[in-house]
Formats: sequence, C-alpha cells, structure tokens
Amino acid sequence: MTKYVELNAVLDAIGNQQDGTGMTFEALSHAMRDVMSLPQVETVPVKHGHWEEVPYKTVEHGEVVIRGKTVRCSICKHAEKGWNKGMNYCPNCGSRNVKEND
Repeated sequence: MTKYVELNAVLDAIGNQQDGTGMTFEALSHAMRDVMSLPQVETVPVKHGHWEEVPYKTVEHGEVVIRGKTVRCSICKHAEKGWNKGMNYCPNCGSRNVKEND
C-alpha cells in the first residue's frame, strides 16, 4: 500500500538536520530541492465509520411502511435499499465502514 507523508513535515525534518549533523547548508538545500521535485498528490483523510442496522421504510399512499431492515452509514446517516454490512465503504460519502461493534 502506498503511504503518504506531509510535505512540510519532511522539509522541516531535513531543515532540522543542520543542528550538529555536519551536513552543509548546500547539501540540505539540495535535499530539500530533491524532495520538492518528487511527484505530489493531494489526499484527504480517511473517514472511519460503521454500519448501523435500521428499519427500511417506504411511503405508500401517504403512509410510512416498514419493509424490513437495511443499514445506514454512521458518518452521513444515509441508507439505501440493498445496502448491507458486507460493504466496506459508504457509496454516499466514501467513509470506510465495518460492521457495528467490530
């Protein structure tokens, strides 16, 4: 799995090497330039949630009718007929979900 690090944290770590490592300012500058030239991607934090079992409701002739059960996402609270606890992410908000109490 690809892992990402925060660019500023890397640059700070390189910059902190000036303190007693014997690396020249020029060597540190080259290292920073090399890091800055690497391909960069923007990422978003992974949201972690779980599936909550809820009644599946429909409206028929103006009345709410319970038609069994489904699951909803604990992050966005969205539910759809046919969703199940075996799905590992929410199709609505993208959160990574596991079964409730797992």
